[in-house]
Amino acid sequence: MGRTPDAIAAARRATELDASSAEAQVKLAATLTAAGETGAAAALLNRARQAGLNDPIILTDLGAALNEQEQFTQAAAVLRQSLAVSPNAVDAHNNLGIALNGLRQPEQAVQEFRRALALDGASPEAWFNLGVSYAALGDLDHARLAYGRGLALAPGEPRALYNLALIEAQAGRLDETARHLEEAIAGQPSAAELRNELGRVYLQLDRAEEAVVEFERARAIDPASVPIAENLRIAHEMVERKQRRK
Repeated sequence: MGRTPDAIAAARRATELDASSAEAQVKLAATLTAAGETGAAAALLNRARQAGLNDPIILTDLGAALNEQEQFTQAAAVLRQSLAVSPNAVDAHNNLGIALNGLRQPEQAVQEFRRALALDGASPEAWFNLGVSYAALGDLDHARLAYGRGLALAPGEPRALYNLALIEAQAGRLDETARHLEEAIAGQPSAAELRNELGRVYLQLDRAEEAVVEFERARAIDPASVPIAENLRIAHEMVERKQRRK
């Protein structure tokens, strides 16, 4: 959830009172990031860095903000600078791995996530990101294991469950795909895209009646979606064909 305008204004005032404070700069950037203003956050952190505040926290936060804007080359450079100052920073390794994934360098990304996990094996985010890298490499077994470790630490995390469902679908394990999507929906019931994806899997499993239910729920959430409407039409046709065969 984004921060309120009052919270942003308060953080700006704190920064104006002590413009040289790295802590104030970071707090304002964090507030802007939480409000979805990642561009403003990155600009602020970059100004702080140029002003001589070569603090690894600022550099790591700047790298994370650049990742959010998909400026992965710049993010990687800043995060390597952060790690040169503070080589045992878990967040910097994790964010560098994200940048490397964005640059389509999953082998190097695996190394960064492994370094993050060597420092903090209880980081579900690092495990989930490691799963993304292994999946990009086509190593579905290791991807599955990484997601499993992350979900043991953060049960029910919808995005991780969705990604794990994609891995199982790629492996042709549609029953497992459906199970993970069901679990993801339990944690995020208003996500139309998850319900639409589950409906599509149900169709592949010849569970057309259940597919209709999911597509109807997805349409109630996103009535303007053309793909959902089309999938619902297909599901109804499949149900009708099954009924005629009886």
